[in-house]
Amino acid sequence: MMHIFLAEFNALREEIIHQNSLMSSTLHISVVTSLAVIGILYQLKELNFILYPIPFLVLSLYNNLFGGKYQN
Repeated sequence: MMHIFLAEFNALREEIIHQNSLMSSTLHISVVTSLAVIGILYQLKELNFILYPIPFLVLSLYNNLFGGKYQN
């Protein structure tokens, strides 16, 4: 009986370790992506391109909310 409990405990322990490594990898990718986006936005701000996509976003919002005829 104790042998079965120990095997289940080890399997559960291995699963927890595996899940933690997946979460750590996902978190790492998320942090790197966030830093990259912040860097790109900062460069666009320096080049005064940060306002460029706003008209396209407004048209897209208009299309989604009101079924407008404008296509971007």
